[in-house]
Amino acid sequence: MGTKALEMDWVRYGQGYVVNLVAGFYRSPDVMGWHAATVTLLTLILAMTARGGRRWFWLLLGGAAIAALLLCGRRKMVYMIPAFLVSVAALQLLAGHYNKVLTRVGLALVPLAFMWLAHNWMGADSTHMRYYTETLDETGPSVQEHGYHAVLESYYDAGFFGKGMGVAAPGLLQIKVARPRVWQESGPSRVMVELGVPGALALMFLLGNIIYAGWQVTSRHLRADSAASPYAVGLFAFFLANAGGLVVSGQILADPFVSAFLGLSIGMVLSLARDPVHMTKRRATSLRAAPHTAIMALQH
Repeated sequence: MGTKALEMDWVRYGQGYVVNLVAGFYRSPDVMGWHAATVTLLTLILAMTARGGRRWFWLLLGGAAIAALLLCGRRKMVYMIPAFLVSVAALQLLAGHYNKVLTRVGLALVPLAFMWLAHNWMGADSTHMRYYTETLDETGPSVQEHGYHAVLESYYDAGFFGKGMGVAAPGLLQIKVARPRVWQESGPSRVMVELGVPGALALMFLLGNIIYAGWQVTSRHLRADSAASPYAVGLFAFFLANAGGLVVSGQILADPFVSAFLGLSIGMVLSLARDPVHMTKRRATSLRAAPHTAIMALQH
């Protein structure tokens, strides 16, 4: 619907084929792909905290979003799924929860099964599936090109102090005013061309502190096995998966909802630092089972 309403055709070119990107109800395939990936990842987080039928509901909902994720034709959005799973497993291992790694990763089997079903439905010869499977070797060079070389080229072009905030915003292309004509695909190169070296260093310092603080909060809740630990590790891994994708392409941040949602998600993780509860899940269950005994124990 978004494609037809905007009278746009988004295509990608492969070796001997053309991929027609799908936007769905959204204004671009990037936006559709991000929403589909986000649905899958957030339902995995909710499945970590649910039991029985509710867990299966979240897993099936996340699996259904896989079809939209594959149809959008954006590799970086599809790669958010393995990036999220690797981040969750790494956070659990670093916190010493070796026995929960298989449990957490095992939840991903349902969305992966839906991915296999979508693969069979679309066909191995479909242009979308060929694009995802035949370009795996381009991932490493793409990260290097957009995350490192593009930053250097932007520095050579924009200088030490950059060209000014907002000059690389995608929406600015629609405004007929005199301005520097720049287009930055990756997030780091956009920061460099707008804010220069001082802004890039300041942003690196900020992100480093956010990631360090997020790890401190997440590890504390994981080691205490608190009731909030699944949300902490899930939302922190969600932020890391998005940060990894923005190295390759930062255009999705032009959407104000996406920017606000990412800030809200990492803000929820950081807010858990003020949570004074260090109670384990097992202890919390026992308190719910025997409230009167618990109250008497707390009074003494």
